Amino acid sequence: MIGALIQELRPRQWSKNLLLFAGVLFSQQAGHPELLLRAATGFVTFSLLAGSVYLLNDLRDVEQDRLHPKKRERQIASGRLPVPAAWRRWRCCCSPSGRSRSGSGLSSRSWRRPTSS
Repeated sequence: MIGALIQELRPRQWSKNLLLFAGVLFSQQAGHPELLLRAATGFVTFSLLAGSVYLLNDLRDVEQDRLHPKKRERQIASGRLPVPAAWRRWRCCCSPSGRSRSGSGLSSRSWRRPTSS
């Protein structure tokens, strides 16, 4: 079931979230662990949030997807990921993505260049 969940979250789509590292790299600040951690936190947050949207969409459309020739192979529609388990995982994906920004010190003011000591 874990493999089905991972496939349902569509990790191949997460590569777009790597753009969060562009600012750190192009500003030549990759040597600052604080900025890399913030970018990594953003990457995980966006990936979980995007995955939760895919989960929610497939949960809402499960009956129609089961009738579709291609979509019926999706994890929920095929039964490889049971609907109740998908709902629980959806809540898990939404919870950390909502809390990670407030818990990581990220704010609009926190993306400034670190001061050198």
